[in-house]
Amino acid sequence: MTDYRSRLLTPPREEEEIRPYRSVWRSLILENSLYGGFTALCFVVFGIFALPLPQALRQPINILIAVLPISLWIIFSLFAERLVPQPRRQLVPVFLFSVLVARAIGQPLVSEFLRVQDWLPLDSALNRIIGYTFSTGIIQVGLGYIIVRTLTWDEHLRDRHDTLAYAAAAALGYGLLPSLEFALNGNPNPYVVAANTFITITLLLVSNCIVAYGLAATRFDASPSLFMPFTVALGSFITGLGLPLYYGFLNATFSLGGASVQRHILGIGFTGALLAAGLTLIYVLFSYAERQARERELEG
Repeated sequence: MTDYRSRLLTPPREEEEIRPYRSVWRSLILENSLYGGFTALCFVVFGIFALPLPQALRQPINILIAVLPISLWIIFSLFAERLVPQPRRQLVPVFLFSVLVARAIGQPLVSEFLRVQDWLPLDSALNRIIGYTFSTGIIQVGLGYIIVRTLTWDEHLRDRHDTLAYAAAAALGYGLLPSLEFALNGNPNPYVVAANTFITITLLLVSNCIVAYGLAATRFDASPSLFMPFTVALGSFITGLGLPLYYGFLNATFSLGGASVQRHILGIGFTGALLAAGLTLIYVLFSYAERQARERELEG
C-alpha cells in the first residue's frame, strides 16, 4: 500500500512537464513506413503476380490508394493529438490551406505557366536537376514555408517538434490533389498509383521537414538571418534532385518480366531509400539542435 501511494504522489518527470505533446517522430515513421510497405505490397500483388481487377473497381481502388496517406495521418497524428494535454491545434488548417494553395497557385504555376512537363523531361540530366529545383522545388517548398510560417508562427510554435508536425501536414495537403489527379487520369494500374503517391508524398515530406528544421532554428535558436533561406534552397534542391532521379529509375530496365515492372521496381526502391535517408538526416539535425539547446541552458 505504501509503494502504491508513493507512486501516485510521485510528481511527473521533468520531460513530461516540459513537453506534454504528441511524439511527432513516432507518427512520422509509422505512417510513412506503413505506406511504403503498402506500396511494396501493391507492387507484388498487381505488378509481379498481376492480380486481375474488374474494370469497375479499378478507379475506386485507385482513389483509396491516393488518399491512404491522409487516412494514416488522421489515425496516427490527428487522433493522437486528442490524447495529449496540449494538442497542436493548427494541423487541420495547415492541411486544408495547403490543399487550396496547391490547387490555386502551385499546380497552375508549374503545369500551366512554366509547363515544366513539356521541356524539362527532354533536357540533359544536369539541366533537369537545375530546372526542377528552380521550378517545382522552389514553388512547392516556398509555398509550404509560407503556409506554415503564416498559420503557426509565435502562438502555435511552442516546441521544436511543432515545426515538424506542421510541415508534415503541409506536405500531405499539397500532395493530395496531384495524387488524386494521377489516380483518375487514364485508369492506371493500382501499384503505379501507389508508387506515384509514394514519391510525391516522400519528396514533399523530406523537403518540408528540412524547412521545418530552419523554422525551428529561427524560432528557438536565433539562427543567422540567412539560415532560413538556406534551408528553403536545400529543400528545393532535394526536390530538384529527387524528381529526375526517380524518373530515371522508371526508365531503367531490370531482368524481371513485364515492362511496367521494369519501369517501377527501381523507382519504388529509390523512394524508400530517399525516405529513410531523409528522415534519418532530419532526426540527426533535430537531435543535435536539442542537445545544443540543453547545453546552452546548463551553461546559462
